[in-house]
Amino acid sequence: MFAGTIRKWVGDRGFGFAVRDDGGADAFIHASQCPDGAEDFEPGDRVQFDLEPDPKTGRERAINVRRAE
Repeated sequence: MFAGTIRKWVGDRGFGFAVRDDGGADAFIHASQCPDGAEDFEPGDRVQFDLEPDPKTGRERAINVRRAE
């Protein structure tokens, strides 16, 4: 599991980006990948997530996104 900080969140469109703690490329997050309904993120919120290749773009996207405790 990866951890990071929300850099940008576009709530009305349901997506955003998180800066990864491990220094990897920013993670794309879509609200549909937030199983606990946490699509009300704000910049600076801490999150945990897994990564998988996006079948449309081939780039990595975040899945199983949760607020970090």
